[in-house]
Amino acid sequence: MATPSFTELNERLGFVLDPDTGERIGAGHLKIAPASITLDLPVDAGVLKALKLDSFPFSPQTPKRLVFSDRHGMVALGGCNIRTYNLGGATGWTRLFVDYAAEIENESQDYWSVTGLRSEVAGLPRWTGLSSVQTSSTKNDMGLISGITVSAQSGEAIHVGSQFGLSLYPYFSLNGSFENGEHILTEKVFVQTSVKDPIPWDHHLDVHQAIQDLLTIAYWRPCEMNISLVSNNKYPLTMPRSDEPLGELWRPAKSVRGGRAPGGARAVLPSGVFPLFDLDKLGVGNLLRWITEHRQWMRVIGPLVSSKYQRGTVEVKLIQTAISIEAIGYLIALRQGEITEGKSLSFPKYLKLIRQTLDCSIDPVLAGSPDNGIPKFKNYDEWADAFNYVYKQSKHADHELPDGVRASILRDSGALLVRLWLAREFGVDRDTLDLNAQYER
Repeated sequence: MATPSFTELNERLGFVLDPDTGERIGAGHLKIAPASITLDLPVDAGVLKALKLDSFPFSPQTPKRLVFSDRHGMVALGGCNIRTYNLGGATGWTRLFVDYAAEIENESQDYWSVTGLRSEVAGLPRWTGLSSVQTSSTKNDMGLISGITVSAQSGEAIHVGSQFGLSLYPYFSLNGSFENGEHILTEKVFVQTSVKDPIPWDHHLDVHQAIQDLLTIAYWRPCEMNISLVSNNKYPLTMPRSDEPLGELWRPAKSVRGGRAPGGARAVLPSGVFPLFDLDKLGVGNLLRWITEHRQWMRVIGPLVSSKYQRGTVEVKLIQTAISIEAIGYLIALRQGEITEGKSLSFPKYLKLIRQTLDCSIDPVLAGSPDNGIPKFKNYDEWADAFNYVYKQSKHADHELPDGVRASILRDSGALLVRLWLAREFGVDRDTLDLNAQYER
């Protein structure tokens, strides 16, 4: 039987160690799920003391770093926090929620800060155009396929730059049961950050989330993210029975702090989904600008993008879209000198400013949904009045709730308006947007 990999070991029983002393704290049950990493421990007096739960009132300041060990190996656990515990009787139990986990060789290895981090984001291969696999076929005299040739070779990474060494890295792997005639070729494109000296995971993850946010705006779909691998150049890949370094050693990892939503086994989008724009149309230089300015744009990006990862009523999602619209309008008003910092204009005025500064076609924004009884809007002013009205209906208690279908159509068209404006702001050409926006509905 093959040894299960780190990603296949979803539930494990073992021991919990203090990484600073190597001392055993107690037994533990580690569970790694797509949306959470948890560590359950039965507790006695010794465990209580180690977890700083041995005084009253309880101050659950557990060590942020722990090591889990079982017969499969060791796992570094970071960002550990106690949220649930029951200490009644002679023994009790506690549950720790963990931000990230990485496979390690021994408890002395420090993977709580890393020099490299790789993630997968759904939609990234199509968006970048990177591929490691080429196929060709041969045909016989009758025109029927008689052979297929598949070749795989990792292509050149796209180096974007930034202080975190961002690159987009194509990769492939070959697995399967070869003796049984099973060959599984998998290709991926990683988002990779790489720095000289180890830094906390969160600094890497901010860059990876910026890529996830950009792809969500491009596809207008939830683009799930998987944190896949980490490296620390203090522990390089070495020659067998030698300390001579050969290169970076990437270790399997998992984080629930990375991105808007963690992915499952593979972060993929449904087939037939196309982006409003791709990397070729955006350009590497503009991608670097997006990464560099990402935090500055969070008042626009945050509400809009997070709405694709949340369960909520259409009213809530429409309000989130309106917040993004207002943030863009405010920025335009500042740029044009119509207001100063701390001042504001009305929401309808912000809508007008966006239209005045958007130089691509807005016909898809005005399209309505005739199949759902929402006719095409005659002009932008009519659409803006309709959006503003359902926005008022959504946020004010003295208004009736909006019609759900109408609100949903206006919410999506408002989101498209924001996406078009952002795309033009970051350098996507008009012709691309005029063509691709037609297929947004």
